[in-house]
Amino acid sequence: MSDDAGNTARKALALIRRNRQQILDHIREREMQTYAGNAVHCVICKHSFSRFAPYHAWHVMPPVGPEKEPVLECRSNEAIARCPNCGSQERQRLLWKYLHDATDIFRSGGIRLLEIAPDKYFYHAFSNQEGIAYYPCDLNPDQDKYIREKMSVRREDATRLQLEDDYFDVILCNHVLEHIPDEERALQELYRVMKPGGWGIFQVPLDPDRALTWEDPEIHEPWARQQAYGQHDHVRLYGRDYPMRLERHGFTVILDTFVMQMTEADRLRYGLDPREVIYRCSK
Repeated sequence: MSDDAGNTARKALALIRRNRQQILDHIREREMQTYAGNAVHCVICKHSFSRFAPYHAWHVMPPVGPEKEPVLECRSNEAIARCPNCGSQERQRLLWKYLHDATDIFRSGGIRLLEIAPDKYFYHAFSNQEGIAYYPCDLNPDQDKYIREKMSVRREDATRLQLEDDYFDVILCNHVLEHIPDEERALQELYRVMKPGGWGIFQVPLDPDRALTWEDPEIHEPWARQQAYGQHDHVRLYGRDYPMRLERHGFTVILDTFVMQMTEADRLRYGLDPREVIYRCSK
């Protein structure tokens, strides 16, 4: 690819970013009409539709190969059930329903809650919830996604948390560990700041056909990580040994099959992945 083509890709993405909200508002307006109906229901925003929408994302990425020239790529995945109104995906709706139906987090008072790389859906719910002292943290709290959503996020490195020992009743660290090279240090820190008797949910993208987690510290390039792990900013691909990796750092791990206990009709209605297991860790 020529330099001109690479520059065109960058300019196109910059244009999309500058007009992101207008684009999203237009898409939302069209999709609210396109998917009008009552067959499926988003448990987060409480809207119903004829079906959920596919997931689309724009990226500037090198092609799969050693070339460094960027390309503008739109990825679309029909398997991801995205809410046309709020944009939630399967994993977010599952966690939302699990927290409401299988925990007392919204009913108990005096809870200290740490969320690493906070999700906008949970940020706004927890920030306004009486009885929850909420600590949203991220290594890069100045990201556009936080600014757009008016999220006040504390700067913290998950491998060096500036937080007290045995402090948090609940920790949410979902789809984060696959981005952290020093997984061991991060898990040590999460265990350190969790109260005895506390619990957390640590979800990761996982390949159930893989027995052992695979990572290669020599894989640095985004294109190589995309090829190896399925995403350009992931540093490992988790396998079925994931619970043992958590247990090595002291956690007691329960593989909660919450979604599998629901009826197929409810899973389809709420747009949930019937194969996803909740990794609930306690100290």
